[in-house]
Amino acid sequence: MPTGFALVWYLCTIVSFGLTPSWIHAGLSVVPFGPVALAWQMFQGVTLYAALVLFVYWRDATARLEALRAGRAAATELATNAPARETLGSLLVRCDREVVPVALDDIVIISGVDGYAEVVTNARRLLSTTTLTRFEAILPPEQFVRVHRSRIVRLGAIRHAEPAGNGKLLIHMENGDMVNTSRAGARALKARAV
Repeated sequence: MPTGFALVWYLCTIVSFGLTPSWIHAGLSVVPFGPVALAWQMFQGVTLYAALVLFVYWRDATARLEALRAGRAAATELATNAPARETLGSLLVRCDREVVPVALDDIVIISGVDGYAEVVTNARRLLSTTTLTRFEAILPPEQFVRVHRSRIVRLGAIRHAEPAGNGKLLIHMENGDMVNTSRAGARALKARAV
């Protein structure tokens, strides 16, 4: 196949060199190349063929990889988030090298910084190696709301909330902690109010 492509390349090259401005009236004069020029044109043809094959292979491999990643992401989403939200009554929190079970009803606040999250209950505080985004994906949205870029609160643990100015709220939690919301978090919390 590469040899055939190189031969077609060579023929196209010598025909294009034979074209003159008056080729329609004077006719086409095709003169073959010498042995060195022939070898060079064949080498160029094989190189061009290899470049085209690599480009097509790369394009197809990239498309297959993207499809595979999309399929895996969808499968992971279905496998991890959907069943977890339906049957979640407690959470296994990864803290350093151990895993600690925490009932959802005991969680008051989850605060996140970088790749860590602090899970606050009435009885204790646990530093987890799980990100806040992962917690948000796992926790049932009817019980928990993200009120700030770095805070998730359990709705049942809120004593009351008061305006903090500039569209924000100050939330008083049942364990005595206070949480400032962002404007978007205040809107999300107000949307839950009846």
